[in-house]
Amino acid sequence: MCKISDSAALEENLKKSELFSLKQINIDGKSVTVYEPFCTQKLFLLFAVMIYAKEYAYYKDSYLTYFGDSNFCSGD
Repeated sequence: MCKISDSAALEENLKKSELFSLKQINIDGKSVTVYEPFCTQKLFLLFAVMIYAKEYAYYKDSYLTYFGDSNFCSGD
């Protein structure tokens, strides 16, 4: 329906991910596969990983340096 070129590989990867349950439904004489998320804990973890991956991708290092009297840092 979505015109995915390699739908068999997509279906196999969805099965391997163990994030979805697959159900075969008969609609007007046609067999339709329905994918339902069933492991919400894995989905939440995946969502958190994607959020942190985005943060990591756009992270910019910052350095703080003190320019001044060296006695200030020595505690004297």
